[in-house]
Amino acid sequence: MSVPSSKPIYARTLSGTVPGLFDPSQSERLHHVPGSTITFASFHPLSASSQFDIGNIRNLSLNEELYRPKRIVIETFPGRDGGSFWRFVPRARRDPGVENEGSWPRVIDLCGELVLCHQDQWDIYKLDPEYDCFVPIPPQRTVISRKKGKEKAHTEGSSRPLPNTKRHPPTPSSEEGKPRKKPRPTVTISDSSEDEREPFPVVSSSDDEEDEVEELVAGKNSRDTAPFHTKVHSSRSGPGWRPGRPREHRWKQNSTAPTARTKATDLGSVQDQEMVDLTMIDDEPHRREQAMPSASSSKRKVSQEAGFSTGSSQKHSPSRTPDHMPEQATKRARTRSPGADRRENGGKRAARGKKRIVRLRERATRWNGAWHDSFWTSVMADVPPAFCGLGHSDDKDASTSKESSQEAHWAEANTEMDEEFQRWAAIEESRRKLAELEKDKPLWEEAARKRRAAEVAEERANRAKREAEHRAAEAERLRKEQEAARAEAERKAKEKAQKEQSRRRNQQQHRWAYGPWTTQRALERYKSLCETFDNAKFTTDEPVSFDFIPWPVLRSPAILTVEDIDWAAVETFFNTVKIHMRGQDYKLFVEKSHKRFHPDRWRARGILRSIEDDEVRNCLEVAANTVAQAITPLWREVKSG
Repeated sequence: MSVPSSKPIYARTLSGTVPGLFDPSQSERLHHVPGSTITFASFHPLSASSQFDIGNIRNLSLNEELYRPKRIVIETFPGRDGGSFWRFVPRARRDPGVENEGSWPRVIDLCGELVLCHQDQWDIYKLDPEYDCFVPIPPQRTVISRKKGKEKAHTEGSSRPLPNTKRHPPTPSSEEGKPRKKPRPTVTISDSSEDEREPFPVVSSSDDEEDEVEELVAGKNSRDTAPFHTKVHSSRSGPGWRPGRPREHRWKQNSTAPTARTKATDLGSVQDQEMVDLTMIDDEPHRREQAMPSASSSKRKVSQEAGFSTGSSQKHSPSRTPDHMPEQATKRARTRSPGADRRENGGKRAARGKKRIVRLRERATRWNGAWHDSFWTSVMADVPPAFCGLGHSDDKDASTSKESSQEAHWAEANTEMDEEFQRWAAIEESRRKLAELEKDKPLWEEAARKRRAAEVAEERANRAKREAEHRAAEAERLRKEQEAARAEAERKAKEKAQKEQSRRRNQQQHRWAYGPWTTQRALERYKSLCETFDNAKFTTDEPVSFDFIPWPVLRSPAILTVEDIDWAAVETFFNTVKIHMRGQDYKLFVEKSHKRFHPDRWRARGILRSIEDDEVRNCLEVAANTVAQAITPLWREVKSG
């Protein structure tokens, strides 16, 4: 069984807000000024506000389907006073049925390479006009590919003027020598990504979408509880300016004039539905003001602070200029329910859909009529002129009844010809289909034969595969049975050998444990145990024991202990048995005993490794080394003599 690899399926990870990680030329297309930085944020209408009344916000949304994307991109120019600009991040292309772009980070296909992409890098590629971002239906991977036929955008520097724009992005060098001006509020949105390099894109939509946006903005202004403040810049040549009157008097006269609301159509083309300041809705009921129409034709601008009127009794601050006109607080009563605009917009949208269907039907009717006329012209071209003349009367004095009868006759004839043509066309279509079926009959029969042959071959292959699997399973079963029988036989033989060895050990112990103990019996016991000890194989299952080792001492095995095995006992044993043996036999006896107790021989045979008890193993090791050390001088003496 193979172990699954833990190596990731992607080659690299794209994260952060720096463009050009994959394509080095990307920063040239996205930066208006070299050295500028790009950051991303999520738009929320309650930003920088302490109010979180979600219910009021939902009541104010006219149409949630028209919401723009929530992600925005902010470009900050280098320098202390570089400034920054922002716009909405365009949407990616999606398959029908895909509701959103999904969660991030995730593995995507970037020009044929699998990468782990974070949302910031995904937004960067949506901003890049060189790339196409596509979100298919899961489980297919999101794809980023280069646009076909798209030429690479070249930037010639921040000083080059941008097309179709009135204002240019500020640069640090251009603003150092100019006096600061109060920034003018600018609201820009864009739904298309065709011109990604414009700093102030405009709204692009179809006619139906423009109608919906206008209705959306009109509905918003009808429910708005806080009117926008406007400031009127009066012309010096208008009726409100007199050369001889002081500026303070003119300002007081203008302060008593009624306030004017900014029309919704002034902001409908550039203001997005999500840009409405919802933090002031129903904040203070007493600050509701009633909209008053403006009759002034002078130029108006929307106040940057979007302030509210504070009443006619409020005194102007010294910092205000005469161009600012204070407004009197008014209250507008609600004339319709909050959902009326939504229902009205839905009805208008349905009406537009019906109109669209009617237009399509009219277009189809015109096309059918044109085809019918051309067909009728071709048919009537073969009719004799005398028959054709029946439909055209050169007699100007013919009666109206005769013309009506001729028209009815021609209408009936046209109807009959249409029915005949339709019947004839249906018959011809049936004949054509039958001819195609007859033509393709050999192909169907050949495909059926191939399909039957493939089914037979597949059935044979499956049968052979099943038989092979059955034979393999049977062979595996026999092999396991044989292995089990062999293991059982080995186990029984091992148990039998252990029992036989235990029986012999017990027999030897009983043999030498009883009766008078003499030097001759000690020598006989030593020789008998040496023969058994030299031929034995010691393992953890059959470890060596103290009684099984032929210790060269004269003490009886019934009272022999490890402490009795010392240097003097070994020398006494060999000196005593020397008088009972011939010289040559004694020499051979000493040499064999020396080899038998040599530490290297014990280590090679693994005698001590067979003992699991550490204490017993250490005691036997000390005793064996003592015997080997005691026999070594005797072996040297015999060898030299």
